[in-house]
Amino acid sequence: MTTPTPPRQIDSVVDLVQLVEMSEVRTYRLSGERVADSEDREPAQSLTMLVGGDAEHIECRVRMMLGTVAADLQADIGAVYTISEPVALTSEIVAEFTERVALMAVFPFLREAVFTTASRLGVPPPVLGLLRAGEARVEFDADVTWPPRGDSATAH
Repeated sequence: MTTPTPPRQIDSVVDLVQLVEMSEVRTYRLSGERVADSEDREPAQSLTMLVGGDAEHIECRVRMMLGTVAADLQADIGAVYTISEPVALTSEIVAEFTERVALMAVFPFLREAVFTTASRLGVPPPVLGLLRAGEARVEFDADVTWPPRGDSATAH
């Protein structure tokens, strides 16, 4: 009888990137609602990130809510990454991967979703600026292990 190979210890996000591949992009929600045009209405934007997964996957799910002078728009999209071999990860490595890799991969899908939704509503589509590294941070609870036991991280 063969003994199972212990998971490979991952010590940096660079090591993790070599072992993952984006395997799916999931759309959870797309919505838009026209509002009465008002010059008094201040544009607003929020970005929330959820990180989850298991021993074989990491998912970065990002929800953008955007209010323009003419519409309220929402897009909730996730990128699923498949890990090619059993690994031992720390929450710090997963947080760095999410901030530096996964979020950057999801953002263009969010941009396209809110732009298209606004266009279909017949309102001026918002042009989203660049998302710069470090603008969104993932913070795990101190006692979180990987893989998590549910939605375990939120970005601020």
